[in-house]
Amino acid sequence: MTDITLVSGATTITLPKEMEWVDRFTRNLVAQNVEITAGGSQVIEEFQQQGGFPITLVARGANDTWVTRDVIAALQTLADTPLAEPMELTYNDGTVVLCRFRYNGNTPAVNAIPVTVQSGHFQIFPEDDDSPYALTLSLFQASE
Repeated sequence: MTDITLVSGATTITLPKEMEWVDRFTRNLVAQNVEITAGGSQVIEEFQQQGGFPITLVARGANDTWVTRDVIAALQTLADTPLAEPMELTYNDGTVVLCRFRYNGNTPAVNAIPVTVQSGHFQIFPEDDDSPYALTLSLFQASE
């Protein structure tokens, strides 16, 4: 298992190898359009989807998956800039995927919460320069 990397142009961001791709196997390769004609019949089109699959990377709250403030700042800088080209994500098993940030009104593309460890549990803690962050990164696979 190797570190996870996200590359955009000359920028490479290294993420902890223990981050989980939680929705990797919860997608459909086949997409479907269903319409009803004026006569009441269904017209169904099915096709293989070429991209758009969600990629959600999550740090599940263990020390080895938390990231530093500089990683969050680098991710936020990328997410705040419209990108001309897709980014390249290399997952910890060597899988390489072209991707983009998934901007959703309900969930930010970069969701980081500062944490601290107390008695084996983590809790939200006031942010400072040394705080580790729990990270959820929302991406989607770009069409190839």
